[in-house]
Amino acid sequence: MKGQLAKDLYLRRKDLILLVIVYLATIAFTVVLRIADPVSYSEIDPAGRIFVIAYSILLAPVILSYTFFNDEKCGHQLYTFITPITRKEYVSAKYLFALINVALCAVLMFAFLFIASAISEKGITSDGLKKIFLFIGIMLAIEILANTLIISVSVKEGAQVAVIILCVLALILGAVFPMEITFVLDYAREKNSPQLVTAYIIVETVLILGVEIWLFIMSYKWAEKKEV
Repeated sequence: MKGQLAKDLYLRRKDLILLVIVYLATIAFTVVLRIADPVSYSEIDPAGRIFVIAYSILLAPVILSYTFFNDEKCGHQLYTFITPITRKEYVSAKYLFALINVALCAVLMFAFLFIASAISEKGITSDGLKKIFLFIGIMLAIEILANTLIISVSVKEGAQVAVIILCVLALILGAVFPMEITFVLDYAREKNSPQLVTAYIIVETVLILGVEIWLFIMSYKWAEKKEV
């Protein structure tokens, strides 16, 4: 399993480095713009944060899918399973790669949001820090779901099908999710009940975790049943 993970990390190292570079470049641009032109910074700051978070959520699963594309292209699975490596170990290596992806994105997201908040007019506060952690937690839950989807569907139907499904779901959720959040926030504001937002977050998180657990379990079952 370690060899499988090392192979994937080596082949996709440039993609992971690119992810880090994009974040570092965005952080540098954010700081320079805040110092040079505070007015413009205040106007594009929200959009900039959304772009960076969405970028990592979409790019990380795509990087993961490339590991399956590499295996399919070179016929890796045709000879891997005649070695002592089991299908379970093969899938586990993919999850470890995804875990490294998610951990890297978590660190980068926190660094970007912390710095962006620290240099804003309000500065960083304890309440702001809690919101950052909450926001990152929700985004990581979505990112883990995307990675789990890529692994489970790639194991069953192939990486190409997995990426297509991910793109379709991203388009649908990208259109529906903002409207859903806006509706919940407006309704909670109208009823003067912040607890509604908390309940919404809990329900959404439970649903996401439920789907993730189901996909996680099925990915191993599908791997065992798949004919190579």
